[in-house]
Amino acid sequence: MKYKAPANPGDGGPSAVEAMASAIAQIADVKTPSEQRPDALKTTYTVGQAFCEEPAPGSTVIPSCTLLVDMRSERTDTLNEVRDSIQPLFQAGLAAENARYGKQENASDAVTMDLVWYGLRPAFVNGDKANIALQAGWQAGMTVGVDVHKDSKVPTGSSSLNDNVPANTGVPTYNWGLASNVAGGGTHAFWEWGTRGDPKRQNLRIQRAMTAVLITAGYNLSDGTVIQPSVGPIGVRTRELN
Repeated sequence: MKYKAPANPGDGGPSAVEAMASAIAQIADVKTPSEQRPDALKTTYTVGQAFCEEPAPGSTVIPSCTLLVDMRSERTDTLNEVRDSIQPLFQAGLAAENARYGKQENASDAVTMDLVWYGLRPAFVNGDKANIALQAGWQAGMTVGVDVHKDSKVPTGSSSLNDNVPANTGVPTYNWGLASNVAGGGTHAFWEWGTRGDPKRQNLRIQRAMTAVLITAGYNLSDGTVIQPSVGPIGVRTRELN
């Protein structure tokens, strides 16, 4: 959400900064489905970013402030439940700030708001074990001898990862890490920490990544032999509605 300063700001009038702050304060009180019901799938949200434009030279008026909220769940219904709880609070923050100064919504001396971006990063579950990226990642791990899964089984779990969007649209994906930690804690908390270590494992993970890419993309050997790609072009994949 982008909160915008009044078109005709006056001294001591409503501000984009205060409208955004009011919305954040109200969003902080939202309870997720898993906090309200023990049988609900874990769902989380956070105010991921809050930032404002610099005032114009010689002005003290903040032109706009943008608020980004990130919501996560493996189920659409619980995700929508959180979103439905939060979405009205964007407007509530705006209304509260304008009401402090007795300003009418959409008036030239009132703060206004725009929805500037909305995106989905759906959780993806590896249901297709023939997925070439998944097979290449798994085989590369076995070949190099790093991060081999228990019982040599291909993992089928889901996580909040950046490849969820292409995976959900049908693009074969596989996700793994290159670094290694000797110690760490506080995952996803503001005090999260980790100490890098084990260079040997990190080198093997890089070899694994290169091996997986070659398995998928194909390559030419020094004797002239050509190893063809494991899969041909997949065409355009999109969830956008035409």
